[in-house]
Amino acid sequence: MSTEEFNPFASPTADISPTKSPEKDELYPLVPTTKATISEVPPPFRGKARPLLQRFLRNASEGIVRLTFALPFLLMYLVVPQLASPQFVIGVVVGLPFLWFLSKLEKATNGQRWWEPRMIEQIVLRDDALFSVNDTPYELIYLTTGEPIKRRSFQLFTKVAEIKEVAFIRFDKSNGEVLIEGDLTRYRIPKGSLWNVDVKQIYFNSSERSVVRMVMDTENGPTTINILSTDNATWRDLVRLDTSLKSRALGLIAKIYEINNGLTTPEV
Repeated sequence: MSTEEFNPFASPTADISPTKSPEKDELYPLVPTTKATISEVPPPFRGKARPLLQRFLRNASEGIVRLTFALPFLLMYLVVPQLASPQFVIGVVVGLPFLWFLSKLEKATNGQRWWEPRMIEQIVLRDDALFSVNDTPYELIYLTTGEPIKRRSFQLFTKVAEIKEVAFIRFDKSNGEVLIEGDLTRYRIPKGSLWNVDVKQIYFNSSERSVVRMVMDTENGPTTINILSTDNATWRDLVRLDTSLKSRALGLIAKIYEINNGLTTPEV
């Protein structure tokens, strides 16, 4: 039994290790015939696309968007009972600029618009990247931590999954590989190197989200990564709609299966 002292008031933390090894007794539907390779992005390029300052600015701008979303409803609540009053005119005059500001900020803070140019800039500088920015198509993804630790009795905070890094994923059909070039890590996943790939629900960003769980065979044994698709609309993330993310996750699984063994995605 563990003798580690439990602090119910401790701040939440997340598993931020590069990968996670699945349970040893887990059964997989696939049998790999080769191994995937995982390597770190070397300095000075490692971690440059998503530094602490950029993460702070991204979170701050998203907070402003949430506040701006709430303001029109607050104004309507305050002025609707008095449609003919000066307060209504003031609410409209103030509310319309906020809606315009919201539309502009929503586009600017979109995950793809925010992180994609920064990742492209870094890949251009890397001589040893898995692919170049001209090797289209590729798409932006988030690599997340795994299953969060559930809240214990009397603990004030819930431990949730979080984004580890942003990355580009490319499906190289000619060479039969799934390539992931991340801000911190790169993955070369050749045909026949997977144990499993499926859709998994994780508690992320105040709600459950659909991620692609990919279990690959490596020199260190079965290794798992969790892929969260980026969405085109910030408002979907703000109101926690998972429908679009699940559809994108199933689309990624279909492409991964096509590379790995030429089969279509199984029933989920």
